[in-house]
This record gives sequence, C-alpha cells and structure tokens, in this order.
Amino acid sequence: MHTGASRWRQGMAAVCLTGLMAGCATTGTTVVSKTEGGRVAEGQRLLVVSQLASLDEAWAGAFAKAIVSELRKVGSPAQIQSRSPLALQSDKVRYADQIAEFKPDLVLVIEPGDGMVDARGRSFKRTFEAGVFRNYAERGRRDLSWRGKIVLEPAGAFVTADDMPALARDLVARMMADGVLPKPRRIVIISTPVTSKATAVRPESTRGFGR
Repeated sequence: MHTGASRWRQGMAAVCLTGLMAGCATTGTTVVSKTEGGRVAEGQRLLVVSQLASLDEAWAGAFAKAIVSELRKVGSPAQIQSRSPLALQSDKVRYADQIAEFKPDLVLVIEPGDGMVDARGRSFKRTFEAGVFRNYAERGRRDLSWRGKIVLEPAGAFVTADDMPALARDLVARMMADGVLPKPRRIVIISTPVTSKATAVRPESTRGFGR
C-alpha cells in the first residue's frame, strides 16, 4: 500500500513538471513606461514596426498576429511592418510607401533588448523596447512621445512564440492606461421594462369545464 502511494506521488510530480515545461504556467510581463515631450499623442491608426525577426522569425510572426488583433479589439486599425535594422535601400523605399499609403496617426516601434540565455542561445527571460512616434516618416519632425520597456518571463523554460500574445496584450493595455491609445467607449443599454396586460377570466367562462 505504501509503495503504491509513493509511486503515485512520484507519477503526479512528473506530470506536474511536464505540464510546467509544456507551458501550463502563465507568461509574466512587467511593463515600465514613460511619456516624452509633454502631452502624449492620441491616434486611432497605428503602424507597428517590428524588429523581432532579427532575433527569432517565429516570435515575429506570432507577435505580428497578436498585436494587430489586440489593437483592433480597442478600435485601432493597425498594420504591421516586419523589418531588419540593416534594411537595404530598396526595402526602405517600400517601407516609406506603406507609411504614405496607410497614413498612420502613430508609429509603434518594438525591438528585442537584453535577455538571459543559455549556451544554445535560448532565452530564459527577455526584455523588449518599444517607442511610439509622431511624424515618423519625416525625420526632421519625428517626435518620440512614449517609450516602454517590457520584461517577459516565459510560461515554460524558455521564451517561445506562445509567449508573444501576452507581450502584445500587456503592451496595448499599458498604452491605453497612459493615454497613447483612447480607451474604448462603453455602450450602456437601458432597457425599458415591458408590462404585459393580464387578461381577466370571467367566472362564467369556466362553466361546464371538467364536466
């Protein structure tokens, strides 16, 4: 009996450890932000310039999908640019054309920062740097209005693409809290109670019932 119980406990411990490694835990993020140059800009249309592909293509793809989804949830139409810091001149022209066509109110730039890695380069923890710019297409007028640093601690042993939705969600939440993005308007629906007219049953209408 004792041996069977001991084996059961060992088995359950192994299951719990496997579940943890598989990402059953919750991804943790810590966001520190700062407004620059006075009043924070407000805008509805955002272009997100992501440089995450320079570190991990899978991270970049998952983040791109998640950030566009999160921004649309709060009513901000968004487009994504995935670019390399060492972009060729032809790429820079293409990026400029997209900005001119989309006409964003704000541009959010995000790039990977420092991280704790193992011998194989896998990240135990990773920092991401983000900045929101006005007049991004005009270098002479480009204005950094908000900056943020996000420290991400993965749900599993290492940072993976599965952790990117948490990064996108908490980044958008902080931008809303700081006034960079307008908060969604709450729609209050006032319902008027409907009163139904009761139909009176006259005693004579029941005569003969049940006979």
